[in-house]
This record gives sequence, structure tokens and C-alpha cells, in this order.
Amino acid sequence: MTIDQNPGSSQSSVSAALGVQKTITDLEKRGLVRRRKSETDGRTYSLGLTARGRSVLQHATELQSLHEARVIAQIGNEGRLQLLGLLDRLSALPSAWPLK
Repeated sequence: MTIDQNPGSSQSSVSAALGVQKTITDLEKRGLVRRRKSETDGRTYSLGLTARGRSVLQHATELQSLHEARVIAQIGNEGRLQLLGLLDRLSALPSAWPLK
């Protein structure tokens, strides 16, 4: 999702934001991510999803939606509202987004 929401982000930015390094290479080997020399900085690479990467992301998003529906069925609307409130508070915390 990070790469999809920040197309063309540098490899170092994505790695720093996610706390990973080797994983980018692994994703590339699996055909999920493409790495290209940056058009603006020849020392860095920009990342993007491949068609396969987009397909895997779409499938994961669908699974997440199903899981969310199951959770909400268990906690009810009041629990859903409490959860959304807590998540909203968490999302307001300082972070490294958007990537530069």
C-alpha cells in the first residue's frame, strides 16, 4: 500500500518508513514491485507496483474487507464507533507520511 499510495517514492524513503531494507529486493524478485532509476536523482531508485503486485494488493484489500465485516459483526455498531474513534486518535499521531 505504501508504494501504491506514494508512486515514484525512493527506495530509501519506503524502506525507512516501513523499517525494511531487504524486503524491497524480495518483493522485486517475486514480481510485485519494480525498481527504476529515479528520473530526478540518478543516485536513487523509485518504486512502483507491477500488475502482479496490484493484483495481490487488490486481493489483500478484499480479504481485509471481509475480516473487517466479521469483526464488526462481533462487536456491533457501538464497538465499531469506539474502534473508529481510537483509530482516528492513532492516525492523528505524528508520522513519517507522506513519503518524500
